[in-house]
Amino acid sequence: QSSTSTNVRPAQAGKMPSAQSVQWCAMVAVGFLASEALQRWRRQQSLAAVRREQIDFEEMLSQEAGPSEGAQSSAEAKPTSDEASKPEEKLFGLRTLLEALQVSELVTTETIEGPFQLNPGEQTPLVCFQFKMSHFVCKVYLAAGAEEGTRHLKLQTIFEDNRNSLIEEHRYFMANEWNSSKPYTRLQCGSRDRGQTNVFTLEYDLLCPVQLPHYSGVHLLASTLRMWYTSMMACVLHIVAPRDLPFATHTMIVENTLSVAVREEDGLQNEACPICLENFQVGDKVRRLPCMHLFHVVGGEASLQGRHCNIDRHLVLDKQCPICKTPIDIMEQVERDGAQRAQPAVSQPGGSAQGGEQ
Repeated sequence: QSSTSTNVRPAQAGKMPSAQSVQWCAMVAVGFLASEALQRWRRQQSLAAVRREQIDFEEMLSQEAGPSEGAQSSAEAKPTSDEASKPEEKLFGLRTLLEALQVSELVTTETIEGPFQLNPGEQTPLVCFQFKMSHFVCKVYLAAGAEEGTRHLKLQTIFEDNRNSLIEEHRYFMANEWNSSKPYTRLQCGSRDRGQTNVFTLEYDLLCPVQLPHYSGVHLLASTLRMWYTSMMACVLHIVAPRDLPFATHTMIVENTLSVAVREEDGLQNEACPICLENFQVGDKVRRLPCMHLFHVVGGEASLQGRHCNIDRHLVLDKQCPICKTPIDIMEQVERDGAQRAQPAVSQPGGSAQGGEQ
């Protein structure tokens, strides 16, 4: 009996860990299935909420214009049989915008998200869709226009510029250069949402009449989306295009010019400033440009030199010397040109670069 009992106990002890592991696996599986069911229920609720919001937004937009004349006169006169059989024509609204996004060949249908109401509780809703056109993430906003009987449509996308060599003045110059040549779209430096200065925001505004038929609005928005995609591509090429600033920044002035005070041993008392035509006096602050021309400059002690001119006022508008038209960053331009000419010479001995281009 004792031998039998000793043989049974190890067998029972060996079965306990397997039973606990099976129980533990069952609990994990039940928890996983419960979490999956909960997530599926939440997705269904969110989709149902989006559908309800879409219907509510459409009703609000349709009621915004007020009752139509046909609805007011229906109580006074009965419609004829032809009028009763005539289907009601849909007008421009949220469904028009959604269908235009779905039928556009440039929009990835799986990426369409929305509509999202950005001003809950307001009588006039502001709704937003988010979608992708190629690798561009875009947003479109729809709201009541400032003029009665119109809808305001705004397309928006954000470009990130991670080049550390560009300064803030350079980015603002690129945005102003785009806006001066493209009257329909607007490029802004920075983003209101992100609060960053190394991004560009491209926007396009369109006013659509409320009485525009649904299918006409779909064709209008489809052509607008094609134009919008072309504008985004052109804007990217505009941002990455190499260009020189026509004006000088503070960093450019400090790095490429020399600001000193006139000393008696310099022998500059007989020379005159080319701008104000006054002789340099001992103690005057002057700035020497790379072309070796010398001008007055006002430093921190502006009260002592208020009678003199200031070359910095000219350089922040035009970086060229007012005498010889030599830019103050001429040495940087020479170095860049030399580096560009040296690149083909480096790839030429192998011969692979020229063969690939051909």
